[in-house]
Amino acid sequence: MMKDLKEAIENIISIFNFSLDSFYEEPERFYLFDPEYELKALDEVNLTKNIAVFGNCINITIRNIDAISISGSYTNEDLEAFHDWVKDNESQKVQLSISLEKKRYVYQKYQQCNVDLVLYINPNALAKNISYEGLEKHIIISNRPHVILVPLWEIDVISNNYLTFIGGSFDGVINGYLESLSIDSETIANSIQQRYELQRLYCNMGNRWGNILPNHLYFSDVSCQDPYLIIKRLNHFLFLISLHFIANVSTVNTFSIHGYKNVTISFADKEFINFEPKYSKIIFKLYDSIYESQTQDKLLITRNVMSIYLSPETSESEFVNILPELFSSYDANYDSYIKDKIKAFFDKKKELEKYVRDTSETLSKQIALVSENVSKSLLTVIGALIVGAITYSARGNMKVLAVFFFLFGFISLITMNFILSTANREKELQEKSFKHFINLIDGINETEKKKIIGDVIDSKYDLFKGIMFESNLYKYFIFLLSIVLAIITWNIGINIK
Repeated sequence: MMKDLKEAIENIISIFNFSLDSFYEEPERFYLFDPEYELKALDEVNLTKNIAVFGNCINITIRNIDAISISGSYTNEDLEAFHDWVKDNESQKVQLSISLEKKRYVYQKYQQCNVDLVLYINPNALAKNISYEGLEKHIIISNRPHVILVPLWEIDVISNNYLTFIGGSFDGVINGYLESLSIDSETIANSIQQRYELQRLYCNMGNRWGNILPNHLYFSDVSCQDPYLIIKRLNHFLFLISLHFIANVSTVNTFSIHGYKNVTISFADKEFINFEPKYSKIIFKLYDSIYESQTQDKLLITRNVMSIYLSPETSESEFVNILPELFSSYDANYDSYIKDKIKAFFDKKKELEKYVRDTSETLSKQIALVSENVSKSLLTVIGALIVGAITYSARGNMKVLAVFFFLFGFISLITMNFILSTANREKELQEKSFKHFINLIDGINETEKKKIIGDVIDSKYDLFKGIMFESNLYKYFIFLLSIVLAIITWNIGINIK
């Protein structure tokens, strides 16, 4: 339990008569070194009980002429020897080092949990690591859920879908709580990747900071006593990182907005800015709205609105003060934009539906025309063949009839080729024109376009292709028939002689 951990840490600090700020804290260990420690200040009463909480993750070494060490895994005999050594040297100054290997402790206690777990003994050390570099290296280190144990911070649990703080007031079983965290790491990773791809497409952040999103740092409802300013530092970087996802170009503390005019927002290079929570909520709401959908359009609206409300050189205080009004204007402009988009959508839809009807009618006329021309040509050819056969056979001039059949078949082939080739070119031009028009229609997504167009046009193109294929068969049939008749009548003419 966190209360046991909190009590053990506080007792160890008091046993050696040090303050919390006398210790140094790194992401992996919490330690102290005092080259002139007075042993008479050491209170051994609860030492054994408290170091046992940490097992072999804690090590205490005292050096004089010789040295003695003790850890949480020592036996009673070791503890007795330590006690005797302290009594023998209590009037002297010694070198004292205390080292708690936090990473090893967390791994041994909670290794089965599918989270990234970090322990911070001193809440001030955690607050100092809430920076661009510290967030990336020590707090948000992967796409898995991040849980930070802060036993000396008087909170219960503060959590969102990405980051959880568990403080000294938590009275549950930590392992059980960690196992209950049902966060889909794959979904989180995909969300992070998707938003960063959009950010890289529309913004130039320069050197981006790992996998940190504003979502990691946003807690919708936090009300706690926070003497260490952890929440305020989180709000500070939530504010800055949100602006990195909005600005056209940004450096660490400077953000350039290109709208109706160019605007630069500059933040003072200080440890942190004490934003009120309401402003952090507004900037997060703006960022989240932009990256939820239609990112390009929303960024354009946001940047234009910001360029209207802000002066060319804007300080952080000017920007923060005008933020509520700016967000309201963004909201109103986006509503107006959506109405315009809806109207444009229905206008485009009507235009597309009309074009589809016109194209369908044109194709029907072309199909009817091709069928009519082919039918006329076939009737003409057949009629000419019959008339020619009767005329020349009655005169007995079979060779002339053969030549007539050959020439007529050749002329029929050329004529049919011309008719069908012209029809096919018209069809190809019509198809290209139709596709070009469809591609020009914006404001309607591809799925909606397919619903409006339906399969009528494709069916008519298929019918047109079928008629062309059959017409080509008829063309070659007439040609071959003419050639066969020419050969037969030529041979008959030869035999008659």
